[in-house]
Amino acid sequence: QRLEEVLVQTSNHNQKLQEDLQQASERYTELEKRTATLEKEREELEKRPQVHEVEARIAEVQREAREAHERAAQEMARHSQECKERVVAIEREREALGEQLEKARAGAAASQEQTAALERERNEMQRQLESARTGAEASEE
Repeated sequence: QRLEEVLVQTSNHNQKLQEDLQQASERYTELEKRTATLEKEREELEKRPQVHEVEARIAEVQREAREAHERAAQEMARHSQECKERVVAIEREREALGEQLEKARAGAAASQEQTAALERERNEMQRQLESARTGAEASEE
């Protein structure tokens, strides 16, 4: 009977140990799952600063691109304005040269007329001189 009691107690004790072992195993599995979840969360948290860094870099690149675009637009506007001003200056210069050319042509025409008048006057004086010489030669004879 004592042996039977010891066997029953041992069996009960073994069963209790078995249950404790089962509970410990379940608790261990649960803790492993929790550890895996926490590890995954930790990895995601470690990645997040990189995401923030990448987002910050993207924002910086976009800002730099906007600034470069604005500078290029300003440079194009400035260059366009310079070209317009140069075109206006060239047109004014062309007009001034055209006026000078017209004056030179008018001056050339006036000079030709003056030259022709002077030549006529010279011819007339030459004729008068010849006539006077002829008259002087005739009076000497």
